[in-house]
Amino acid sequence: MMDAMDRGRYAAGSRPRFGVRFVGGGDPERDVRDLLGGEVLKVTARLGGFDRTKPGELVLALGADDPVVWRPYGPGKHTEALTPPLRIAADTRPRGRLALLLGKLAWRVLDVRTGTGDALTLVVSTLDAALVHRAFEEAES
Repeated sequence: MMDAMDRGRYAAGSRPRFGVRFVGGGDPERDVRDLLGGEVLKVTARLGGFDRTKPGELVLALGADDPVVWRPYGPGKHTEALTPPLRIAADTRPRGRLALLLGKLAWRVLDVRTGTGDALTLVVSTLDAALVHRAFEEAES
């Protein structure tokens, strides 16, 4: 899977290392088509709750043994496969302190349940939210 993580391209709303695109630079609908066609896509994301988030990226590779992987930024950080089925329990705009830190319009907050019963909070670009939803649905099959 490390090979796939290194060769994937960034999705429409993502940029390498902490960046997010508000508009332009890509086509979210094309991202979904490419994902379904077997292309590996990276989504800039933050993992954590409302007060603290850790920057990194989701690597979406539907044909791989691990179709969704969390890869935190920074040296020596531990890459972790998210075990399907992946269910999005809530998809909301940032609120409170998180909204002040990140902005309300550029990000979506996804409350996720994994196949192992873990509960995660992922913050992804608004442009990439539909892609992440679809990747989670497809990871089950």
